[in-house]
Amino acid sequence: MDVNNLSSNWKKLQETLKKESASSASKKRKTSDRETHNVAIKKQKTAIIERKKSSIKKRRMSEGEENGGDRSAQESVVKTISRKSSTATISESTRTASKTAKVNEGRSPTAEIGKYVAMDCEMVGVGPNPDNDSALARVSIVNFNGEQVYDSYVRPKEMVTDWRTHVSGIAPKHMAEARSLEQVQKDVAEILDGRILVGHAVSNDLDALLLGHPKRDIRDTSKHPPYRKIAGGGSPRLKVLASEFLGLNIQDGAHSSVEDAKATMLLYRRDKEAFEREHLKKWPIRVVADKKENGEDQKKKKKKKKKPRKRIHHDGSVETLERYWNPVPDQKDESLQTAYFRGRRLRGRRVAIPEGYQGIVVKPTERVLPSKRRDTGHEAENIQIEQEEPIKVLEKQATFGDFMVWGHEEVPAADDAFVKGVEEWLKMAEALHTQPSDAKTSST
Repeated sequence: MDVNNLSSNWKKLQETLKKESASSASKKRKTSDRETHNVAIKKQKTAIIERKKSSIKKRRMSEGEENGGDRSAQESVVKTISRKSSTATISESTRTASKTAKVNEGRSPTAEIGKYVAMDCEMVGVGPNPDNDSALARVSIVNFNGEQVYDSYVRPKEMVTDWRTHVSGIAPKHMAEARSLEQVQKDVAEILDGRILVGHAVSNDLDALLLGHPKRDIRDTSKHPPYRKIAGGGSPRLKVLASEFLGLNIQDGAHSSVEDAKATMLLYRRDKEAFEREHLKKWPIRVVADKKENGEDQKKKKKKKKKPRKRIHHDGSVETLERYWNPVPDQKDESLQTAYFRGRRLRGRRVAIPEGYQGIVVKPTERVLPSKRRDTGHEAENIQIEQEEPIKVLEKQATFGDFMVWGHEEVPAADDAFVKGVEEWLKMAEALHTQPSDAKTSST
């Protein structure tokens, strides 16, 4: 074997290996340069997208302030609420859903209701004393995450004399697309059914809606003991609680029922465990033991306490107007009627005057019936006779053959005291003023 040839071949092999290593290194440098270039392009694109998102966000915020003033739905900063061992945050998805929610949307087609809902209402002044008399004008409901579940303007049944726009945010223009009270009652009742209702002085909102809700399923932030300490043991304002515990500024100008409902839900979430502990003291969990005998379940039936019926007593003159008082008879039974008084639904039953009698509307006068002299036969004896009280004359104004008995929400039953009272009173009067048959025979 030639050693010289071997060394020359070895040199050639080393040269080729050097060339290949140099070419592979250049390729690696090229790919790395390309990757860094792609990363720079991606960063530029993301920066452009972020700028576009921020501009769209600002535009939507300005539009939202013009349309409804729901400031909480347009906040761009995630606010964290401290809790004893954890924190509750408003998530990005919640804020996105809130932005898509519309004022006066009614039932939201996208938001899930869940177990917990918070409700708030806005009122307007009605009647001759609008400072004290209020009617429902807007209802808003949000779920546990603060997403708008329901929002609707409500058309009051009475004439609005004070819109309270600087406080309520309600104006006459909002009534153009407002829903009726009956429709809103139906929608809200369906949402609240079987759910935990959170609110601030929520009994006022339920009264305005003419709805009820089980006390076991109510969580009221105005009655929570730790929150009441802020007001010295009294009922605290929602604005104060939101500022003190959540760091939120609400109700600076016109109120928003959506914003107030969200703040109320956040207050509940902040101290949920304490809420439930306090609630269990009043409403402990009921354990029902199933008893089986002969293969059949025996359940104890509890008698329901009858709630006293609310009645309206009025003995003064009433100048009725169709705008305020317009009873409508039922289609099936004309003796039953439906009417609305100060926003409350009334049901009436027509009661006929018994045969042989007539109802009379009288007016008291100052005229007095002349007293009759009675021959006592004791004038000789100095017996003092008490003077009789003067009997004043009543002047007949009108007559009627029937009258209406009204009740709240329910038609008065046939055994109602006002329904059967007339007939029983007449029987008693006949017994008092009619002579017995034996007395008549003896007198003749």
